Amino acid sequence: MPTLPGSVSVRQAAGKKRGLGPVLLIGLGGVALIAVIAVVLGMTGDDAAVVDTVRDQVPALKGQEYDGWESFDDADGGFTVMLPGEVIDGFQPYPPADDGRMDRIHTDIGAETTLSVSYSQVPLDESTPKQEQLRTFAGSWADALGGTLSKDVQETTFRGQPALVVTVKGLKRNGELATAKALLVLKGTMLYIVQSESVYADHPSFDRLVKSMTFTS
Repeated sequence: MPTLPGSVSVRQAAGKKRGLGPVLLIGLGGVALIAVIAVVLGMTGDDAAVVDTVRDQVPALKGQEYDGWESFDDADGGFTVMLPGEVIDGFQPYPPADDGRMDRIHTDIGAETTLSVSYSQVPLDESTPKQEQLRTFAGSWADALGGTLSKDVQETTFRGQPALVVTVKGLKRNGELATAKALLVLKGTMLYIVQSESVYADHPSFDRLVKSMTFTS
């Protein structure tokens, strides 16, 4: 059974390193250059901008470019996740949920894609395997979205919990055909649905969304 990315493994290259690598040497040279500039200029507020400019020209010292994705902490749902743009709270009708709806946070990427995380307590049958119950929940989710569940269902785990990756077909966004790719996770009696709904069939933001999500309780 495959497992979604939740851990990082490091593999060391074979062979011995001989001396400092070229990128490291350039980086050290850049640090020395910045130090000299700082001493000569006395590091006033205006001079700091010059140092920043020099730093951004040196490989391995450049600051990371901000792309709009930020961490969102949902205390009620017991998770954190990275999302781009404004995060909107709401609800998603879902009959199997204890109160007939799921709490939902979402953000839009233009008019083409919506990324969301929905969650709710759901009733479970202790005599039925959880993966089988997840398949039932997935079918109900497709019905709630007004689409059709694809037969390509992947059983997996996420952060040690039973999970499914599914695709819902037959959706419409602004008159265009769309699909939803979703990860359904059962953590105790809480059902989480992490989803990308998009006109793009490859769902380019789905993996990043899923990998960014962690449980906090």
